[in-house]
Order: sequence, then structure tokens, then C-alpha cells
Amino acid sequence: MGVIHISGALLSLCRQEVSRTFPLESGGVLMGRRAGESEWFVDHMVGPGPEARHARYRFSPDHEYQRQLIAARFLDTRGESTYLGDWHSHPKASHGRLSLLDRHALGKIMDTPEAQCPEPLMMILWGEPDTWTSTIWHTHRHSRGLLSRLPKVSQCRCVTDAFA
Repeated sequence: MGVIHISGALLSLCRQEVSRTFPLESGGVLMGRRAGESEWFVDHMVGPGPEARHARYRFSPDHEYQRQLIAARFLDTRGESTYLGDWHSHPKASHGRLSLLDRHALGKIMDTPEAQCPEPLMMILWGEPDTWTSTIWHTHRHSRGLLSRLPKVSQCRCVTDAFA
């Protein structure tokens, strides 16, 4: 099982954003570093951007806004903090499973050389304001090229200053 280290402060920022747009979806980008085969340290979050489009069952980020902030973070950290994947909400959902649209988005990320992320993470915040639950998925490609998820990360270990 993979382990994702993400601080309570970053989770709180994500929850604030998805509460702001509830009952519409929202989301953004996870940044940080990978440590070995099954451990990630998330140290930064990029929000949806001012031109993002929020709907009940889909979310389209402001890609140019996100590209600029990803590049700035990468440069500011001398390449230590890089794109790890995406996060978004499933308002009023009773689980954190990936939708078909989520799987297509992950496939697109994996197939985009500029993303430099062949095994992206995706965090789903599901539920409602004050009761958001997070489920994080790591993806990889089967030898036949089909998307598959690795075991669900059942618990995010919230770390405050371990990798500041």
C-alpha cells in the first residue's frame, strides 16, 4: 500500500476550496516529491484558477493558471517540488472511488510527456462541507496499456513539518 504524506494545512486548503464551490466540483494540482516506489510527500497545492469551470459532475481547471504556478513552484524549489497529480471533489458522494471521467483524465496525464508524471496520484475529496473525506489513488499502466489503480490509500498521514 502506498503512503502519501500531506500536511493537515494542505488538506485544509483543499477542503476550504471544495466547500467554497459546494455543491459543484472543484479541484487542483498536487505537488511534491516521490520517495521510492510507494511513498510520496505532497508539499504544495495549486487551486483551480480564476477561469476554472465548476459543474455538478465535472470540473475543468484553468490550465494556463495551473501551468504558470507549477512552473514557478518547480523553479522556486530548484526542481525539488514537482507535479504529482490532481485532486478534486465529488460533492455529496458516499465513496471516494474514481469515476470514468477521472480514469480518462489520469490516462491523459500519463500520455502527456509535458506532465512528466507517468504514474499520477489523484485525491478525491468526497462528502459535504465539514465532513469531507479524502481518498488518494496511485495509477499505473498494465502491460496491455489499460489503466489500473493500485490499492487505495486508506489513510493520509498528516505531517506538519517533516519535510518543510
